Amino acid sequence: AKRSKMGSSADLGVQLKIKPTEATYLNVMIRNGLGYKHEEDDMFKNFQVRGGVFLMDKAVHLSAYAEVEPWEGVDEDGETTGYMNLQWDFMASYTMEEKFTVGVDANSKTFQGSLEDITAMCVSAFGHAYVVPGKLKALARYDMYTTGFNDVERPDGVAAYETNGSRIVIGLDYKAHKNVSIIPNFQMISYEDSDIASHNSVYIHVYFKI
Repeated sequence: AKRSKMGSSADLGVQLKIKPTEATYLNVMIRNGLGYKHEEDDMFKNFQVRGGVFLMDKAVHLSAYAEVEPWEGVDEDGETTGYMNLQWDFMASYTMEEKFTVGVDANSKTFQGSLEDITAMCVSAFGHAYVVPGKLKALARYDMYTTGFNDVERPDGVAAYETNGSRIVIGLDYKAHKNVSIIPNFQMISYEDSDIASHNSVYIHVYFKI
């Protein structure tokens, strides 16, 4: 997604975009929430709102995001009960045009459930810098997160849920064409307080727009 827009969605929905001033924006979206792989099967919708502001001649970008999605389930007593999934995000970045961007992001999501609530939290630092102006960028990102599953009820000795950890991403972004980017990158995922081994991967992402 672009710096001032919400992520794209395959869901059916409606979106309202407002620009109160040249330096501020507000986006509101209502959608099914189930995605294109699932049929609509309840009356509940997904509600999203993102607002932001550009400061210092658009060098500084601050944004905030909130999402709620009610749903209906059965509690531990077998009674029909309403639940709510909640998500929020705060981001701040600084850009020197055609030179570099650095930023930080904090986000969280809570899944309510009949037995216990699960809350995930992630704090990220990210940045990219041009190696060849307009053609090649170096990029890096570090995520530190708690998935909420480390503390859920589970049989003794089961480590599969102990997924708190961190992710490091290092790569290059090569603009082969004004509408095409080739992004080779290395990713390392490490787990804390767990016997799960770290996971290293190499990817090549290709981004294009028509």
